[in-house]
Amino acid sequence: MLQIVVELEAANRTDRDIRIVRARLRDHPAEQTVFTIGSRRAGRFAKDQPVPPHARAHVVLMFFVRGRRYAPGQAFSDVVILGDDEGNEHRLKIGVRGR
Repeated sequence: MLQIVVELEAANRTDRDIRIVRARLRDHPAEQTVFTIGSRRAGRFAKDQPVPPHARAHVVLMFFVRGRRYAPGQAFSDVVILGDDEGNEHRLKIGVRGR
């Protein structure tokens, strides 16, 4: 099983709270996905914590993928897709370097 951890910063440019309700990888179907949202300053992270209006939040995503094998140090790319509470999807291309 391959574990992929992605840390990113999400910006909310709206006038209301936005909740991230799902996360997935486009090309590497995960058996399990875990994510938390929070503030590094406050040190509080939770799955259901909203991104406040006109603010940023730290997002940690963890995907457990079964299938493709990569050699230690081999890089690959994919697209992280975050879904919000309004049904919108937000995409971010990532590069992953194995250890």
